[in-house]
Amino acid sequence: MSKRKFLWLLPYFPYPILSGGNVRVFNLIKHLSEEYDIHLISFVEDGVSEEEIKEVSKYCASLKAIKRIEREGPLPMIFQCYETEEMTAAITEALKEDYDFVQLDFLTMAHYARLVRVLSSAPLVFTEHDVSWLDFDKCFHNRHLDERARYAEWIRIVRKADTLYDLFDLVITVSELDAEIVRKRYPGKRVVAVPTGTDCSHYTYEKPGDKTDLIY
Repeated sequence: MSKRKFLWLLPYFPYPILSGGNVRVFNLIKHLSEEYDIHLISFVEDGVSEEEIKEVSKYCASLKAIKRIEREGPLPMIFQCYETEEMTAAITEALKEDYDFVQLDFLTMAHYARLVRVLSSAPLVFTEHDVSWLDFDKCFHNRHLDERARYAEWIRIVRKADTLYDLFDLVITVSELDAEIVRKRYPGKRVVAVPTGTDCSHYTYEKPGDKTDLIY
């Protein structure tokens, strides 16, 4: 029996594991590969080695890594270096095939939803790793700008996101609290929380002793 297959689009390469997002994505790739053929297209940062790309490719039916470059364009600033002709071409080529679904991760990759919708009828899944962009005071984007310019960019981000959320068949969040925030913002949208797990084979339980260590 052949595996089901899906196309996964990422703005950050999931290896080496240097962040919480990488922990989640790499382990999902590793374990989902047992049941799915994963076709991965990801931007790759400077410093990621060929060996590290090969480590991820072991779990993928196909993998295309695309160099991320600094650039300017008409999109809000947080999207600009994730909007390239090479990525557009790679997605276009990949979508000549049929998939059981297409998944995009992180808001910075969400603008490709429109391209996917044009080229494919596959269900479109979006994983929202961090909903802080919905609140100006909590949003971590564009903090190098002065307050007025940063507020203007935040408005552009939110307006862009509002146009994209209509395109998703399913939104996955990493906590139930985030799921409730998204449901409130986008009523009627199908949203499910899939919390990030813990590697219990590595982080094993130890019975507390008399001594207490504190790391601050």
